[in-house]
Amino acid sequence: MKNIILILSIVCGLSQSAFSQQLPIYTQYFWNDYVINPAFTGSSNYSPIQAGVRNQWTGFKGAPATYTLGGHSSTKNGKMGFGGMLFLDDMGGAIQQTGLMLNYSYFLKLNERSNISFGLAGIINQYAYDGSNISATSTNDPSLFSNSKAVVPDMNLGFAYILDKRLKIGISVHQLIQYRLKKWNDMNMSIDAQNKLVRHYNFTASYLAEVTDKIEVEPYTMLRTTFINPIQFDLGARVIYDKNFFAGIGYRFQDAFCVMIGTTYNNFSFGYSYDITTSNLRNYSSGTHEVVLGYRFKKKSTKATTKIN
Repeated sequence: MKNIILILSIVCGLSQSAFSQQLPIYTQYFWNDYVINPAFTGSSNYSPIQAGVRNQWTGFKGAPATYTLGGHSSTKNGKMGFGGMLFLDDMGGAIQQTGLMLNYSYFLKLNERSNISFGLAGIINQYAYDGSNISATSTNDPSLFSNSKAVVPDMNLGFAYILDKRLKIGISVHQLIQYRLKKWNDMNMSIDAQNKLVRHYNFTASYLAEVTDKIEVEPYTMLRTTFINPIQFDLGARVIYDKNFFAGIGYRFQDAFCVMIGTTYNNFSFGYSYDITTSNLRNYSSGTHEVVLGYRFKKKSTKATTKIN
């Protein structure tokens, strides 16, 4: 019964795509802020490559899972950034998204302490729907049991302001093209089918504050909206010790409380977070697990101010 509820909610969410979030959510997005906003591509004091796994709503059979592999860097003069990511978003077994994202950013120096940047990401997505394993209480809609694939191009845009590598403010737009999934509309029996990708707008802000020689605190926030559905937001903070270890807590509005820990050792990085579900799904799910593993290559052109990011 659990997987029926999950799959049908996803299918209904896509058929009413204008009212639902269509993009993966990351608890530890500070590891890969270039994914949220391409303007942050190449902005770190190092060049990271990292892999991530997010198992959402543990307890559901066929619960969504997201897998990522990517990295980013900058030119020696620090004026341009480049990066990319491979991703797989398995939304409950029936719906799957795979793709490649390539990022570019340009940095404009304002003064010795700050700069602004502009970023662009080009994306190729493949959406696949497989209804062969769906168990439905009603069989009146044959589109539930069909199969379809669609290759979709897309773009993300971003703007960022960075001060002393500590204050970071960003605005980004995802799914700029708003591509209509024609194959999925054609197989839907409803004449009102409007399956399409809608624009998502993100605002992020964080500040890495030095409390003592060994302790830093980084509060952060993220706002997400499509200007159709209600605004979603994250609030949280991390405490970083000796530039190598961190622990943090967060809250995602009407969704989850989050706890996280992480470390960096010999340029290897590890992060783990656990989301405690607060929505009605808590009756069926024991929470969400997210793991990030990475390696950080040093940049010759910049001096690192902190190992944790």
